[in-house]
Amino acid sequence: MALDRDELKKLLKEKGVKSLDDFNAFMREVSKEVVETILDGELTDHLGYEKHGQKTKATDNARNGFTPKTVKSKFGEIDLEVPRDRKSDFEPRSSRSGRRTSPGSKRRSSRCTPRG
Repeated sequence: MALDRDELKKLLKEKGVKSLDDFNAFMREVSKEVVETILDGELTDHLGYEKHGQKTKATDNARNGFTPKTVKSKFGEIDLEVPRDRKSDFEPRSSRSGRRTSPGSKRRSSRCTPRG
């Protein structure tokens, strides 16, 4: 996937990215949206139906809100909303329970419990 340099410059200008701190904050926002979208997709796969698609539902399990989780990334800490299901058997692949660092981060935490 290639990024158009001019489009990227325009986006960074629109978002007010003028320093490395601004860039890190912007990347935390982007990372949060991407990870939460992936988690929603994983829950959809787990349940077997799209959100609000109860007519095609072949399970008695359902979405049941979100659980807050803080993970560390190379851009700083990110507060995620991890979706959950009523039966509590959904285990996200991209944000496993006990993991405090994002897959792309090189730093590892010796403490493996999520805050929240």
